[in-house]
Amino acid sequence: MNVIGEDLMPVIPPVYWLDVCNAFDAIDAFLRAPKSNSEDLANIIKVVEHHHILALPEFPSTISKFGDLKGGEKAGHLFIKLAEQLSIVQEDVLRKYPYYGEILGNLAFDLSAEEKGVKKFNLWRAIQLFQEAGKHFPAESLGRARCLRGEGMARRKLADTGVNVKSNLSQAIIAFTEVCKILPPNTHEFAVCLENHAFARVVLAQIGFDPRMNSEQAIQLCTQARDILQTGTNEYVISFALEANALKVLAGLGIDREANLEKAAALLTKGKLP
Repeated sequence: MNVIGEDLMPVIPPVYWLDVCNAFDAIDAFLRAPKSNSEDLANIIKVVEHHHILALPEFPSTISKFGDLKGGEKAGHLFIKLAEQLSIVQEDVLRKYPYYGEILGNLAFDLSAEEKGVKKFNLWRAIQLFQEAGKHFPAESLGRARCLRGEGMARRKLADTGVNVKSNLSQAIIAFTEVCKILPPNTHEFAVCLENHAFARVVLAQIGFDPRMNSEQAIQLCTQARDILQTGTNEYVISFALEANALKVLAGLGIDREANLEKAAALLTKGKLP
């Protein structure tokens, strides 16, 4: 799967990461953690498991820059040393830790949900981290499925910001398709994945990218998801709205216009929450 157009990736300065994921709390926690001997490694890992931003590969540079911002020679030396310590922890401890992929995935979820900072920066980096985290899980594992699902959702959000809409939605579809190959069928998680897949196809159809094919596939996915979802749940209702939007696209193309508009209206009525 492609990384999001690296030629279009912004250059994000190290100090940017101070604004997200409670970075100052993370720096303070790492500063206070004992690091004098091997027995302290378990405590350091616990700190990272609580403050996922410490696993960000560029965060040691962030800490160094934070020292510059603090001003003063003493502060500068303190944070340069702290940055060096974190770099060693990342290289010699975290990357050998059995749950490193899980930590990276959790960081990616944090960034994907982060409201502070620049949303597209957070999502860009989250997508990269989901892809890196996925490499640390067996191909057919639920851990990898979780990373793929996270990537798909992050790409949906990035498309919502107007960044590489067609490419990100197409890549989201690939991610959701892979997730469905891993998840047990006829489960709630499987159905939600089908629905996320349908959402991406509906948006692609609405912006004019292969509208008939994407609309027809979205309708099939919604029907399949609804057969699994519990009646009356939010996800169940959303499937009606998605299918109705796909039918409207088909009507707009002149395909069974009146019939599809009637079906769309009926679905929207049927899908209303009581």
